[in-house]
Amino acid sequence: MCGDKGSRVDAMTEMSFRYYSPVEGRVVPRFGTQTFIGASRSPSGFVINTVAVIAIPESEVAKFPKEYRNAISRGDLVAKTKADHDAFIRARADKARAKHQPAQPTVADAPSKPAKNKGKDRADEQNEP
Repeated sequence: MCGDKGSRVDAMTEMSFRYYSPVEGRVVPRFGTQTFIGASRSPSGFVINTVAVIAIPESEVAKFPKEYRNAISRGDLVAKTKADHDAFIRARADKARAKHQPAQPTVADAPSKPAKNKGKDRADEQNEP
């Protein structure tokens, strides 16, 4: 089936990838595209996410082997592993989940209830207006 999401996910899991992280102050293009590895443009320059572990298809890296090799040898990129990438994805998902979870109420957050006078005896109740 052409538009089946399951087949697309299966194809993605069958692909092999290389994993890279950007280095602070170094912007590396994703060769053959108009994007950057772990960086984006902002009005004040580039924003580089040095924590990111970016998966690039092996077939894409194979088109520009010299460029990727040079970026690593110059220290512009750091080669990472699939385990690094998986940990990055898990941490990002955990952070997103935590951001969207309501905070657990504390005792200080609990609404105050008027105290009931449990020590009141029946004589006091009868004398109330």
